[in-house]
Amino acid sequence: WSAPFGQPHRLCSIHTPFSKQIVVYPFDFAWNEDFLYLCSLTDQELLKETSTSPDVEEDGYCDQVRASLTFMKDNNVKDIFGPVDGRKVLLYKRSSREGQPNEWKMMSS
Repeated sequence: WSAPFGQPHRLCSIHTPFSKQIVVYPFDFAWNEDFLYLCSLTDQELLKETSTSPDVEEDGYCDQVRASLTFMKDNNVKDIFGPVDGRKVLLYKRSSREGQPNEWKMMSS
C-alpha cells in the first residue's frame, strides 16, 4: 500500500487497460532489515510469505519480489522522487517496439 506523498495509504491505480502510459506518484519507501530474511527464502517459501495466491503466480514472481526488495536497499527515495519539498511524478510510456508489449520508457522525471 502506498499513496502520493502526504496522503493516506491506499492502493493507487497507475495504469488501466485503456492507457498507454503509467503515472507513478511519489511515495515513501525504505529498506528494512527484515527484507534480508525474505530475500534468503526459497521460491516456495517466498511465495507462501508474500503472495495472497501462491498457486497462481506467474513465473518470475519471486525474482520480481527480490528485485523490488533489492531496489529499496540500493536506492534512496529522494534519489527516485526528489527531496520532500520537491517530489516529482514519474511518467512512463509503453514501448512501441514490436513484440515488447510490457516494455516501458521513462518520459519524465
